[in-house]
Amino acid sequence: MELEDESPNSLMREGREERGEGGGAKGGEASVHFMDNKADFSDLRFFDEKDWPKAQTANGTTAIHGHGMVFMKTWVDSTNPQTVTISHLSLVFYMPGIGIRLLSMGLLLKGNMQIKGDECTLEFIQAQTGKVKIVALTRLFTDTIYWVNLEVLTGSELTAHKSMHRDDYDLWHRRLGHPGKQVFEKFELSTWNFPRSIEVPKNPPVCEGCAKGKMHSCPFPENSAHATCPFQWIHSDLKEFAVQSYHKYKYYISFLDDNSSHSWISLLKKKSDSKAASKQFIAMVKTQYNTTIGEWMTDNGGEYVDKDYVKLLKDEGIEIQRSVPSQPQMNGRAECFNRTIDEKAESMCHQACLPDSWWEFSVLHVNYLYNRTPVQRLDWQTPKGYLDEFKPDLAHLCILGCGAYVFIHKDL
Repeated sequence: MELEDESPNSLMREGREERGEGGGAKGGEASVHFMDNKADFSDLRFFDEKDWPKAQTANGTTAIHGHGMVFMKTWVDSTNPQTVTISHLSLVFYMPGIGIRLLSMGLLLKGNMQIKGDECTLEFIQAQTGKVKIVALTRLFTDTIYWVNLEVLTGSELTAHKSMHRDDYDLWHRRLGHPGKQVFEKFELSTWNFPRSIEVPKNPPVCEGCAKGKMHSCPFPENSAHATCPFQWIHSDLKEFAVQSYHKYKYYISFLDDNSSHSWISLLKKKSDSKAASKQFIAMVKTQYNTTIGEWMTDNGGEYVDKDYVKLLKDEGIEIQRSVPSQPQMNGRAECFNRTIDEKAESMCHQACLPDSWWEFSVLHVNYLYNRTPVQRLDWQTPKGYLDEFKPDLAHLCILGCGAYVFIHKDL
């Protein structure tokens, strides 16, 4: 679009500009706004002269000297001179000598504007409010050039219209840290000096900052499928601690039976010990429960994709199931179990005033209690009671870290 001064008001028309080196696409619609009058800018920042970009115009090559913001007043109803709107263009390039004001239709549409019209009229509508901000008309029915009646605001006129910033929903949405619409509507009653004239759109447009900054993964749907017998599915996960334990352990590996929710934990000094711990667990299942494991569900951690570890499971005839990379939620049973163990262990350590390095004792103690805690999914049976088919005895339990007396035989 181009703007030319033909009267006290300005006119806008749709046009095309050819740009050469440093100008971008050639022969297409202008991709940026241009002004040739320094007084049009409310603020203007100049490029270094040695870095001036060059643009090819009808009169030859012209340099782009800088960029800034331009405010304009437009009349959107030719029959009613009182229907005035104030708009601002946030990125306009200063190119003296071109003799026109050139606006990019594409840039206007990207600035939360929508367009509606026909061969005679174009209306630019603000997406947030649905109000018409700019109206462009053709002079002849067969003409493809569009003109708009507008005036560039400068000096005292700009000061008189500076309230347009305060009354803009998009501006205050960003100023207030991108709150949701429901929260935004409460600021007027709960704070001072919040502008009362802001119109909150019924359906606010998608904010680019919100879309990028608040993006998160959708929650994984719960899987209603469960194993129908003990040790049909085993969930496993590895947990690392920031502090070495009392006996120099750095990790633990957990094994959770999907059917009974019974759990086992083995402490590890290094990740490679997970193979030996898993081998011992498989042997324990065979010896103590006289059965074999059907499936082995883990995340995509390096210890689980190690070829020796995979060979161990395959040699036992166990089917391997893994979550996809960077999606540990797929191994949700093991992740939730580890979180439960960690939270309970941390609570016990703080309550007993134990040092961080004693986490190994609290983790093993919590796992012992976990297997003796009723579970809703088991109709409030305990995992140990469900698996071993008898109720566990709790008479021997004490608080972790409580005072104790050790009997020492007189011979010692």
